Amino acid sequence: MHRPGSPPGAPRTRVLEDVDAALVGHLRDPDGFDGLQEAADLLTDVLMSHLAYEEAQLVEPLARHGFYGGQL
Repeated sequence: MHRPGSPPGAPRTRVLEDVDAALVGHLRDPDGFDGLQEAADLLTDVLMSHLAYEEAQLVEPLARHGFYGGQL
């Protein structure tokens, strides 16, 4: 979700930076999965939220116009 005052895409960029940092941390300590799991869980939550929004925005236009030419 876009926060007022932050550049568009900034929160998603931060999530990707956190995943990157967690991957680097995991390379330094291959036995530690906690940070990597937390970063992956947050990425999953952000992606699911984004995809749910995209689906909500596309359902009505697809129902109105169809998915393939000549479908409706």
